[in-house]
Amino acid sequence: MPLSPTPPAFSRSLEAFKCQLSLRDIEAFGLTSFQELRNAIDSIQNEQAHRRGYRNLNKIRPFLEFLQQYARVIEQFVSAKPDFLAFIWVSKIGIIPYTSNKSTLLEASANSIKGPVKLCLQVASRLSDAFDSLLEAYARIGESLPVFAAVDTLFSARGGHYVQQILANVYEDILKFHSRAVIFFKQRTWTIAFKTAFRSFSDLYGDVVKNLQGSKELLIQTASVWHFREAQDARLRISQEFEAQNYRDDQHRKSFVVDWLSHVSCQNRHEELRQAQRLYSASTRWVFDTTQLSEWSWGSEMSSPVLWISGIPGAGRVHSVSALIESLDC
Repeated sequence: MPLSPTPPAFSRSLEAFKCQLSLRDIEAFGLTSFQELRNAIDSIQNEQAHRRGYRNLNKIRPFLEFLQQYARVIEQFVSAKPDFLAFIWVSKIGIIPYTSNKSTLLEASANSIKGPVKLCLQVASRLSDAFDSLLEAYARIGESLPVFAAVDTLFSARGGHYVQQILANVYEDILKFHSRAVIFFKQRTWTIAFKTAFRSFSDLYGDVVKNLQGSKELLIQTASVWHFREAQDARLRISQEFEAQNYRDDQHRKSFVVDWLSHVSCQNRHEELRQAQRLYSASTRWVFDTTQLSEWSWGSEMSSPVLWISGIPGAGRVHSVSALIESLDC
């Protein structure tokens, strides 16, 4: 399937997200790779292990797996610019080296923190409750994300337009969550804000989760509709192919019978009989004088559609039939 130009919905969502960032963040977020995000998560996990504050980072795994699926489907359906995915994860220009020094890791400059996921994880890791809440957010978002791995070649060929719209909706929702999270965690007093408004942290993503669940259901429903249509089309194709094959078989049998009846030897024999009739025309005249032939020729209601001519060998049946055929041709 040929790639479609980047839909306007993607551009609008990205521009809205950039409006919430500084120029420094835009430059940093725009140079991104998935591997650096994985390395950043490993670094955070190692740092937590060193200070015995280990958190369950497996909660973010469904979200990361989705990002990989999402990237593949984006490449399949949309001719998107590289920075479209860069603003969901992290950088191509290197990996932050591992360090056991907490301040070195967590106080990294903005230029070394590339990608909203990585930024939020690194900053939130300063406060255990905030980090747990962020992981819970990613867990809930990951559970709500559509399973794009189920989008196969058949669906992409027939329902590509619908998939593009769902992709755009998901892109908007992920950026919407990160826009709110980045703004929250970049506050100088975010730890105080978190502690005083702990119960409202889920407000950052409640609507996002609902929207993603809607996209998930929509993808399943759309796939079901297109697969149903394809199944119906397949049934029709099978029926048409069966009928076409039957027609070809009938034509083959008909052609065989015609060829058999029109054999060269039969035609030659008929020509010989015609010449004999010209010489001995009176020898078959009696056939035309019979009542049965007269009724059969005129299509009488009392007559049979089949004319049966019988006689002993040598009585002239072949000559009589040949004369009858000749008269019908005339």
